[in-house]
This record gives sequence, C-alpha cells and structure tokens, in this order.
Amino acid sequence: RHFEKISDDLDNALFRNSQVQRTKASECEDAHNVLIATRSCFQHLALDYVHQLSCLQSKKRHEVLQTLLSLMGAYSTYFHQGSDLFEDSEPFLKQLGSTLDKLSKESTDLSKQLDSRHTLVTSKDVVPVVHKDPSANNGISLEGYLFKRTSNAFKTWNRRWFIIQNGQLVYRKRSKDEQRTIMEEDLRLCTVKPALDFERRFCFEVLSPSKTHMLQADSQESYDCWITALQSGISHALNQPSRDDEDGKLSMSEWKASSDSSLSSTSRLSANPVPKPPRAHIQLTSIAGNELCCDCRSPGPCWASINLGITLCIECSGIHRSMGVHVSKVRSLTLDTWEPEILKVMAELGNTVINSVYEARVDENVAVRATPDCSRSIREAWIKAKYLQKAFVKPLLGSVACLSPSRDALRASPAATPVLRKATLPQRWSVRKMHRRRRTIHTQDQRRADTGDTAHGVARP
Repeated sequence: RHFEKISDDLDNALFRNSQVQRTKASECEDAHNVLIATRSCFQHLALDYVHQLSCLQSKKRHEVLQTLLSLMGAYSTYFHQGSDLFEDSEPFLKQLGSTLDKLSKESTDLSKQLDSRHTLVTSKDVVPVVHKDPSANNGISLEGYLFKRTSNAFKTWNRRWFIIQNGQLVYRKRSKDEQRTIMEEDLRLCTVKPALDFERRFCFEVLSPSKTHMLQADSQESYDCWITALQSGISHALNQPSRDDEDGKLSMSEWKASSDSSLSSTSRLSANPVPKPPRAHIQLTSIAGNELCCDCRSPGPCWASINLGITLCIECSGIHRSMGVHVSKVRSLTLDTWEPEILKVMAELGNTVINSVYEARVDENVAVRATPDCSRSIREAWIKAKYLQKAFVKPLLGSVACLSPSRDALRASPAATPVLRKATLPQRWSVRKMHRRRRTIHTQDQRRADTGDTAHGVARP
C-alpha cells in the first residue's frame, strides 16, 4: 500500500509540474523540486519492493524444498516403524490366517451337514422333548410342550410348556416365559395313569389326592417319554430323605390316652400341652396286621386310606386314588399331617378288621388275589372287586335278599302272596309318610272313641 501511495504522489507531481506556466518562474521551480523529491522517494521504495520480491523468490526455492524434505523424512520414519511392527506381528497374522481357514472349512462342512438333515425331517417326525440331568440343570429332568385340558365347563385344550423340576410339575405359556404355574407341588402324592379309554390319542392322567389333570402328548414317543419321566420323578421324590424322625417312641396305650385327652378338654391342652405323639407310620404300622399292605400283603406300607382305615403300598394306593375320594381317600403316612381324630379311627379299625369284612367270602373266580409281585391289571381287578363291587362281603342276616320269599313259595300259595310280602319285605318310610301315618292313627282312635260312646248311649257334647 505505501508503494502504491508514492506511485500516486509521483503521478500528481508530474501532472502539477506539467501545468505550471513558463512566465511563473517561482512556481516552476517549486513544482520541479517537488517532482524530484517525489521521484527519488518512489525510486527508493521501488528498489525496496524489488529487494523484498527477490528475497522471497530466493527463499521459496530452498525453504519449500526443505519443508518438503522434512515431511518426507517424517513419512519415512512412520512407515519404517509400521514395517517393524508388522514384522513383529507376522507370526500372529499367519496363525490368524490358518485359524480363519479352519473356521471357513468348518462352516462349509456344517452347511453341508444341515442341508443333508432335510432328509431326516421327511423320513422321521422329530418331537421337541428336552431331556436334562436333574443335578446339573436346576433340578429339571424333562421339559416340553403338552396339551392341557382345562377344568372349566368347556373342557378346552391349551398347549403349554411343562417342566418336571425338583419333585414338582409346573408349566408356563411359552418356553421363554418367566411366569410359572405350579400344577402339582409334590409329585410324591401323585400317580400317572394312561388314559386308554379317552377319545383323544396320547393322553394320560396325573392323579393327586385332590384333583385329576388330563394331559396329551404330540406323539407316541413323547407320550412314552413323559410317562417314564413322571414315574421316575415320583420314584425319585419318594426315595428322597423325609423329614427328621423323632427319637422318642410312645406305646399305643400312651398314644390313645393322649389322643383321648386332646379330644376331651381343649382348655387343659392350652394350659398343659400333651407330649407330641410319635410319627403316624410308627403308630399305625405297630397295629397288628398293619405292617403289611391290606390288599397285596406287601411289607412296609407307606400309604393309608383314612375312610377305610387300612394301610397300603404305593402300587395299591395309586389304584385306590383312581377310584375317587368317595370310595377311598389316600394319605401318606410319612408326608402328610395326621389329626388325632383320624389316628384314633385308624387305630380302631386296621387291616385285620377291614379284611374280616371285605374278604369274608373270597372267590378267586371273581378276581385273582393280588400279591406283591402281581401285575397292575390283576391288582386293579382285585381292589375294584373288593371295594367297589363288594364281591367278597358276607351278606347280613335279615337283609332284603334273606327276607324276600322264593318264587317256589309264591307259586305254592298264591293266596298268601300279599301276606308274605307284607310280612317279609321291610317297609320304607319317609318324613311325609310318617306325618300321614300319625294323622291316620289319630283319626282312627277318634272314630273308635265315638263309636264306643254311641254304643253305651253316651252322647258327646
């Protein structure tokens, strides 16, 4: 900018010098002096400007090249260091390359193997049932999908993911759901029964003392797996160590006295509690005849029917449970809690007393007697004939069958038929009939009294 200003001043000085008149000598001299000074200043500034440009041009040649050379040196150092690092990592890269080749080969083999498995799907139906080790998978022994029949009035079927875990049968809506529903809390109280007479295929029942569950598998293979797993789970749960037994063992007389006292005075119990009786299986199996199963004579029974007052083995208890609680109500001797009233009933009855009634007239033509080693069909036929049909019970004297006259007697004396029927058949009474009977007797007595008064000439007021 300073150079351009001096250049403009020189132009003005030249323009002013050219305009001065020749007659004005002083003005001409002043204009000439200003022009000389301006031109001299312009020349000095021009020399400085050329000097600066020349210096810049000369510096450009070596300084730019020097900077470029420094940059190339930095690049060279960087790449040399990278080359040294890559040389150190060359064995690792070779090993990584071989590993990648191996993985690529395994992936190719796996793809070919999976492609060949499509033939297995067409040749065999694979059912998704997962077997596991109970000790290594949180107690899960089997899990998979089953159809479950609801207990409502519609009896609909829902598909659920069932799990046998830690002696329990639980299910959830899908396999990845967190919320579980416990179907049976203790498999020791359950039995498994194939539903052979049911209209749907691959069905089986899980029976407990309080309810019955109907389940359905997807195939025969899954059906066999679930029945086997449930039976194994029940056996495993039964073989687990039970609760700690008490050391003290009371005699039967002391136990009866304690139970009688508990029933008679509750206030005395609250003030002076009776000593706790021994466990139920010790008390009940100490009764004569209760050390064996009431039906098959198997030793060491662990179950009982509280409404029949008998002890049972596990096989017979399953059949008793399948007949329903209205026939036989099964309870465990070692797992359930026994009230003093039920223990007293069990002590008063027992296997010997019950068999004297239900096996009074054993006829093996009706059903073969069950033994500890017999099959389930023989055992079931014997128990149902014994308790449902009561085929071996001796008829009581004076029953309808004994009092009813024979056909020969009725044919021999037809006139006496109404008399015999009236004398032999028991009369059935109801509340209405009793009221009608009382009203009729009262009316007859009143009529007799009126007739007697008229005969003696006594008029009623």
